[in-house]
Amino acid sequence: MTGEPEPSPEPEGGAIPDRIFCGRTYAGVPSATGTLKNNAIVEASGIVASWRDNETLWVHNDSGRDPLVFATDEDGTDKGSFELPGDVQDLEEIAAGLCPDGEGPCLYLFDTGDNQEAREEVAMFIVDEPDPDDADEMNDPHVDKVRFSYEGGAVDAEGVVVTPDGQTVYLFEKIDADTSRVFRLDGPFVDGAKLTAQWVTTIDSPGVAVDKGRMITAADLHTTGAALVMRVYTGIYEFVFDEGQTVDDLGDIQAQLVTIPLVEPQGEAIAYDHAGFGLWTVSEDLDGDPGQPLHHYDCE
Repeated sequence: MTGEPEPSPEPEGGAIPDRIFCGRTYAGVPSATGTLKNNAIVEASGIVASWRDNETLWVHNDSGRDPLVFATDEDGTDKGSFELPGDVQDLEEIAAGLCPDGEGPCLYLFDTGDNQEAREEVAMFIVDEPDPDDADEMNDPHVDKVRFSYEGGAVDAEGVVVTPDGQTVYLFEKIDADTSRVFRLDGPFVDGAKLTAQWVTTIDSPGVAVDKGRMITAADLHTTGAALVMRVYTGIYEFVFDEGQTVDDLGDIQAQLVTIPLVEPQGEAIAYDHAGFGLWTVSEDLDGDPGQPLHHYDCE
């Protein structure tokens, strides 16, 4: 990962990581840092950089498999996994942020896949981020579950971001159309809550106007609030905010092409890295085979 600064010191307690935004362009061709060594990961649908340490990435599978969340090094070395409790229908996205009480880092997992737009409720799991080296934390992490619906009816959403303070969630409609709706879910996020996500803006769908080419499959919000990276089946795009703008203003911002990632057959996962300076991606495998490569895009 040439050209990347060292990650900031690992945050303590309720601190947001002090990361750096690229603000320029990213390499058009990524570097492969390794392959995912845990053979249970065959449909990687979400990835995020840990807030607890600078060496862990969290990854999860798509639907149809056990609701496991895997820890991995940047070279793909397996560091263990934990399981989400209860019924999980279609896990599609993961994000990191402060826990809703501000006391430490949490992982946010989104059971929001709904290809048929038939689910009356979907769910968010909020997990106190465990230490992969602590067996007790990995075997029994603290998990809260929040159920929610959408204003206007069912929506299929695979790209989701959480504000760094852990107080607001934004969900991006996965639709093969010229535009896509953005929904906002506000707390308080407490275990057992039932909430409603409100439609806040509409964006011009990034991507190439071919079959399924503009479907939003993943997103991540930079910890500085400076930008949001988004993935569709035909490319990676970034929305850069002017001072004072937030995700509520996304409909007024022109998406900038990062790259057309031809190296990955079905990309549904993206995240800013530990330094905030580059991007991580990983792909599902169309044949369901394990060992997909981790790709990193350097800031240039």
